[in-house]
Amino acid sequence: MTFDELQALVELHCASLLDLPGEVYFGSLDALSDSNGFAVIGLNPGGSDLPSIRENLARYRQSAKRRFSGYLDVCWHEPFFSHYQTCGPCSASLAANGKVRQQRHQKTVELIANELEVDLRETLALNAIWLQTPSAAALKSFLANHHLPKMDQLFQQQFFPAIDTLLSRCATRFVLCLGNGASESAFSFFRAALGVPLDKIVSVSDDYRDGRYFAHEAEGFRRVYFGIAHPSMHSIGPAGLARIRTLWRELNPPA
Repeated sequence: MTFDELQALVELHCASLLDLPGEVYFGSLDALSDSNGFAVIGLNPGGSDLPSIRENLARYRQSAKRRFSGYLDVCWHEPFFSHYQTCGPCSASLAANGKVRQQRHQKTVELIANELEVDLRETLALNAIWLQTPSAAALKSFLANHHLPKMDQLFQQQFFPAIDTLLSRCATRFVLCLGNGASESAFSFFRAALGVPLDKIVSVSDDYRDGRYFAHEAEGFRRVYFGIAHPSMHSIGPAGLARIRTLWRELNPPA
């Protein structure tokens, strides 16, 4: 997929949302054109003061890189994140270590990627809902104030059609959902949108931090959606990491 094709999907399915603050995609061009089959999907962009989705798409077009990851190359410290700037500590870390001074959220995603030998700079990275708010609670208020449907309905009506097409076009085999709550999480939104029964969800253990997952097959193509506890608050446990590794290997058998 090209960025032009992604933008066309956004404009087709989310035309009524383009002038609201948000961000669509924070992966690389290589991840679109030659994806590694792995995607990381959170709930929605945090922080405040991002420009509109329309402006964000235009900015990405101007600054897009072949190799890039929002988890390695972007300062997430406010207000720098929303202003497309990099703070001093992150600039120093980029120069010395080849990545920003990561927050817990970013570190957890990198830990999982390293365990699977997945290059985050070749990985799709986005959110289930592209509208920016400081928190999930703020997102509910934002939607109500703008007379928009509730989160799950908005996802199914406008975001899911674009994201599902993106995942299919990029032959994505594994979706890492950041957050695995029974409601108001990327994991729960995908389960509902795909019509997966609750009894098809597999919990790795009794500890929700180890994650849970389901598989979905369409037209002979199998994709696993794995939800971890939100990485801004929790680290994934050894059992969860081991199960992710096993599932990834099953999806990518040796040639």
